[in-house]
Amino acid sequence: MSLAPETPNFANGLFLTSANLGTMIGATVGGLFIAESDTSYIICIGFPSLLLSVVFILLRNYKYSPKTNQLDS
Repeated sequence: MSLAPETPNFANGLFLTSANLGTMIGATVGGLFIAESDTSYIICIGFPSLLLSVVFILLRNYKYSPKTNQLDS
């Protein structure tokens, strides 16, 4: 929404598309890993995926956090 405030429907469509692509890629990688190995090793792909997602969320929050200077009243 911050990149295209005049076109909220387009921005929402891009967000939904990227969320669906992320879900598809994650399911594909996880499925391939399970198909090539065993379900007992699922933690080997799940834990690194979790860490990677937390890193990207923290980077996004740091990059797009509002920089406001509030004066004490």
